[in-house]
Amino acid sequence: MLGRPLDRQLRFVLQPFSPELQRLWDRLLTFLQCVNEDQLALGAVVAASLDDFILTTVLQGHPHSFTDDLAAPVAPAVPRIVRCAERYMAENAAAPLTIADIALEVGVSVRALQAGFREWRQTTPMAALRHIRLQCARAALLEPDEATEVTGVALRWGFAHLGRFSASYKAIFDETPGSTLRRRRSRAVERR
Repeated sequence: MLGRPLDRQLRFVLQPFSPELQRLWDRLLTFLQCVNEDQLALGAVVAASLDDFILTTVLQGHPHSFTDDLAAPVAPAVPRIVRCAERYMAENAAAPLTIADIALEVGVSVRALQAGFREWRQTTPMAALRHIRLQCARAALLEPDEATEVTGVALRWGFAHLGRFSASYKAIFDETPGSTLRRRRSRAVERR
């Protein structure tokens, strides 16, 4: 998140979580317990995103030895860095990328990358990655084989919440993922 190696140990302040962080933490633990009990396979992309979310939540929500460093102003990444990040995300969309991975790849801090995307793209790096993954999911649904299912495509491209995947997909492509798949399959049958 800082874009540099740590010059001292990360130490959290030994105090209870804030009420807001405690509520979020309790919900995260409940979710993880459900995943474990149901033996759900989240997939590498979803698991990496969840790990990144949990770590970022604690680092931004609870005081530690780098809290002041994270609060300091940061210069945004320049447009070239943002384009490099977008290219890296497109080339590795199926990989379990985190924002830290992307920032490391392009050589800036997480905060500089976030600021660059806000300034130059009016979005966040993870929203840009989500859009790229939606494009990849659409490509998979447009070229289905007999085993292609919407759920499998969604999970492959990192969408664990199928309702949100469907809503995001429809907002961009003006049809549901199921509609895309059915339409392509019906055209394939007509061509035979």
